[in-house]
Amino acid sequence: MDDDASTGEVRPELCDLCGMAISDGSELYAFARDSSLIHPYDPKFDGKRCLTACSAEHMAQLAACSTSIPKGSASRT
Repeated sequence: MDDDASTGEVRPELCDLCGMAISDGSELYAFARDSSLIHPYDPKFDGKRCLTACSAEHMAQLAACSTSIPKGSASRT
């Protein structure tokens, strides 16, 4: 979840597939290759886009769209 420093409010993560707000900590993350992405602070993350999903099924659909996500790379925070 993202913190909004101006209000102190915690914003929920959004599923990259359906857009559902995830505020219970059950979101899944994986990385996909994206040559257009440049990380603002850490060059080791250049070319890697973080995907967020609300369920294993949605992560599987996102992974199917990106052949560069290795199986089993999804993780919970």
